[in-house]
Amino acid sequence: MRDGVVVDIGAFAGGFSGWALRHGAERVIAFEPDPTNVECLRRNYPDDVAAGRLTIVPRGLWDGPTSLPFTGHGDSTRVAESGVEGDVTMDVIDLGSALAQLDVTRVTCIKMDAEGADLHIPSGAREVVAAHTPTMWLYVCYGEDDWRRMPQILDRQTRGRYRIFCRGLVKVQGRYRPALQVSAPRRLIAILCRTP
Repeated sequence: MRDGVVVDIGAFAGGFSGWALRHGAERVIAFEPDPTNVECLRRNYPDDVAAGRLTIVPRGLWDGPTSLPFTGHGDSTRVAESGVEGDVTMDVIDLGSALAQLDVTRVTCIKMDAEGADLHIPSGAREVVAAHTPTMWLYVCYGEDDWRRMPQILDRQTRGRYRIFCRGLVKVQGRYRPALQVSAPRRLIAILCRTP
């Protein structure tokens, strides 16, 4: 983390952003589409925002620019499931375009916790990952088969430059599935480390 440029996708109130700053990140770019969470970020880290160490981007990410329905608010904001009307429609963008607009030329770490967008964001981050080979911490909220799809998507896009680690297992409907912890059976953490 020291002297790194960290991208926090789905920053919420800034827990990971703050952790990265405390561990020496030179700069954190925090993407958060929920206005309530954006205000929390600003209030939680006013000195870092003022110093330019924390850049808050009040947008969601996807595999390209579009408008998407979102549901919920605060800690439960997510892209609405297919066929579900959202509470609000928000413009989203791909990570590569967003970082280019911010003139970011280096990325050392990407954290992603973007409910409902997790299988789409990697496609929009492909060029960033290819150019910078950042360490990635990905929390995936998966559907029935998404926990299998995410490692395949990442492996295909990174062309074997990463090792994928899924931490934790939980038994769901008689089958073991990856999970962050037993108390959250619908979460997967894939920590991607650069291969030597």
